[in-house]
Amino acid sequence: MPESPYHMIKINDRDAAKNILIRLSSKVEDEDNIKAKLLDIENTVQNDMENKTSMRELLTNSLYRRALFILTGMKILHIMNGGQAIESYMQTIIASSEKVSSIIFGAIQFPVAFLASYLLDNLGRKPLLYISTIGCAISLIAEGVYFYIQDYQRGNVAYISWIPTAGIVLFLIMSPLGVSSLPYVLMGELFPMNVKESGVTLMTFFGVIMAFVVSKFYQPVSDAWGLYTVFWIFGGVCLVGCLFTWAFLPETKGKSFGEIQNELNADGKCVRIGVISLCNKS
Repeated sequence: MPESPYHMIKINDRDAAKNILIRLSSKVEDEDNIKAKLLDIENTVQNDMENKTSMRELLTNSLYRRALFILTGMKILHIMNGGQAIESYMQTIIASSEKVSSIIFGAIQFPVAFLASYLLDNLGRKPLLYISTIGCAISLIAEGVYFYIQDYQRGNVAYISWIPTAGIVLFLIMSPLGVSSLPYVLMGELFPMNVKESGVTLMTFFGVIMAFVVSKFYQPVSDAWGLYTVFWIFGGVCLVGCLFTWAFLPETKGKSFGEIQNELNADGKCVRIGVISLCNKS
């Protein structure tokens, strides 16, 4: 795997950056296009590195508020997308189906991983997240309805016995398409070069804390209010995540790193939530 050309420019190795860019670019691109891309990378890195490169800079400089806000929302969606509930119940499904379900689940996850990487740059980030969040919400809400009828109403679920397996299959298709994969891509795209290391570290730490909280309260909530409540909570988070994507996330498909940063810092992209200003000021 080649090093990032942005990193090579950051450490003042222009020749290596050019060679890597040629390797990563399409064979039909001419010398002028490569030079233009290299110049754009140089300008982007130079502008980013004019600012400080510390965690304090990331947390206090208004330039990074919008990126932090967006990525925090994406990380919450990533952790609370229902994977914890699905994984916990999947063992029961597999145990009751004599390994047939486990074969189905495994066969689905393998090609979906490749499909997600293909659609990422062909369909775009926002459309993928719309599809992924809505698909996950449908599967989780359906699972919740099944357990509500079975556990709370004590009704006959024989006529809808297909819902648990179908819901998990839908979730395993939809989650990798966006909810469980795109937050990692966006971390690399939205944080500027000077605070990327601090930003990724902070988001990873935040994700670990969120995962601990979800794991800690999953079983108590399930015991107190039923498994269907857990599924509905996660389904609701996915629906909110879809609205969050529509309202705040910029489309980064086909854009250079410099173009993404310019869009994040544009005056017309200010966001105010209560007393919190997410307006980036250059």
